[in-house]
Amino acid sequence: MASAGNAPRTRFVLFASLTIASLLAASDAEAQRRRRRRRTPPTTQTTTQTTTQTTTQATPPQGTGDGDEDEPTPTTTGAATTTATGATTTTAASTTTATAATTTSNTNTTPVSVASAPNPSRPTNEPVAPTPPTGARPAAIDLRFGAGIVGRSFWYADDLFMSLRPYNLPIAPAINASVEWYPGAHVSRGVASMFGLVADGGFTFIFSSPDSQGRAYPTLAYNASAGLRTRLWLLDRIDVGLLLGFAMQNFSIDRSAVALAPAEGISSTTYLGLRAGITGRAQVIPRLAITAGSTFQYVLSSGELTSSAFFPRATVMAVDWSLGAAFKLTPSLELRASADWRRYFASMNPMPGDPYVAGGAVDDNYGLTVSIAFRR
Repeated sequence: MASAGNAPRTRFVLFASLTIASLLAASDAEAQRRRRRRRTPPTTQTTTQTTTQTTTQATPPQGTGDGDEDEPTPTTTGAATTTATGATTTTAASTTTATAATTTSNTNTTPVSVASAPNPSRPTNEPVAPTPPTGARPAAIDLRFGAGIVGRSFWYADDLFMSLRPYNLPIAPAINASVEWYPGAHVSRGVASMFGLVADGGFTFIFSSPDSQGRAYPTLAYNASAGLRTRLWLLDRIDVGLLLGFAMQNFSIDRSAVALAPAEGISSTTYLGLRAGITGRAQVIPRLAITAGSTFQYVLSSGELTSSAFFPRATVMAVDWSLGAAFKLTPSLELRASADWRRYFASMNPMPGDPYVAGGAVDDNYGLTVSIAFRR
């Protein structure tokens, strides 16, 4: 009876012992797994989403030979770029290199950022190329052709015997042209581009000049000049320069066309002189520029005016001014309008016995011109 009463107690003790042993074994196996996980560094994965669908593969379980195995570790592969810390992982899409940052991810984790590494193909000490000059380039050539109207007013001062007659031409048609060429500006923006050749000329269509008795004299009027110009190019928009050259202006009357016609105090003039001055151009807005200039001329000869038939000891000087605007039609073509005025002033220096006596004379020439220009 005693052994029969102890049987349930013995089975209870045996069952409790087996339960405790199982719990201890399970606890020991879990502890071993944790120790192995601490020894093996976790793999950091960074997945960049693309249009290619990402697949998930399970890493085969690792065992220690004692029957304890790790749980499968999910790994993301595909057309994405994977970055691992401390190791190099090869996938079907790319080979990745470890980065300095560690990011823990699983199949349900989207990466936040990827550290960018310097580009090893470009050295950090690479010299920086100089910045090319910017802004507008000084023109190498400027060609202009125009048409307009001109006028002339000539009179004497202190005409002692009232024998000299003034001349007045209110308006007449004319054509003119000019050129500026800077050879060095084709290849340079430096000193070589500062020196150029300039020339201009014009012709006035005057068929005849009448005298006080109504007789008409064939008349020829034209002008020309040439010289050198040295310029400065300022602020990529201002062209200012010094002009030195030679100028000529002719206004001649053919008296031989009228038989036995007296001179009647009208002299032909052919001014030849040395010219110096300042001319410039300023680009106000991209399509509009303003031009201006002023020169002084020392007249070496004045034709019939300073001959023995009129005033052989006369001295003549001249000044002129111009103002205009240029409107850009294309990158190389411009429409221009300008106004100019030139005044010759003479001191006659008469002496007893001279055919005429006067203190001086003024010869004004003015014009308005519209022209088309090529500038590049």
